[in-house]
Amino acid sequence: MSPLERRTPLQPGQGLRRTPMRRTGRKPVARRRDTGPSSAVRDIVAARCGGRCEICDRPLAGTPWSRHHRNPRQMGGKRRAGINEASNLLAICGTGTTGCHGRVEANRRVAYTAGWLVHDRDDPRLVPVELARGLTWLDDDGMYLTTPPSTTETGAP
Repeated sequence: MSPLERRTPLQPGQGLRRTPMRRTGRKPVARRRDTGPSSAVRDIVAARCGGRCEICDRPLAGTPWSRHHRNPRQMGGKRRAGINEASNLLAICGTGTTGCHGRVEANRRVAYTAGWLVHDRDDPRLVPVELARGLTWLDDDGMYLTTPPSTTETGAP
C-alpha cells in the first residue's frame, strides 16, 4: 500500500477536511544597496539643469529623464570616490534606450568625443562636455565653467 492511499473509504457526507497552512516566519527581504548619488548631489544636479535636458535643452517635466553617469558605474555600482559627484552626472531626457540617454548609450564613440561619457582613467571635472549651452566643464558645486579648472583646484595629479 502506498503512503497516499486511504486505508478506509470515505463515508457519504464526510468530505475531506482542509487544514490551514501553518505560517512560517517570513524571511527578511534583502534591501538593495544604494549606489546612487546622495540627495544633496541630486539636488545640485537638478538645480544646475533648471528642469531642462542638459544635452538638448528640452523640458524634463512630464517626460522620462535620467541622472546619467559620465563615468559609468558599471554593473552593481562602484564605491570609488567621485563616481556620484555632480561633475560626473548629467540630467538628460529619456531612458537608457530613448531620448538623449538612448543616444548616448547607442553612440558611445560620439558620447566619449562630446564628453557625455568619460573613460575610467579620466577625472570628469577635467573633461569638457558639449551641452546645449556649448562646451563647458562641470564642477562638484553644480556650476558650469567656461574655462578648465586648474589641477590644483581639483586635486588631480
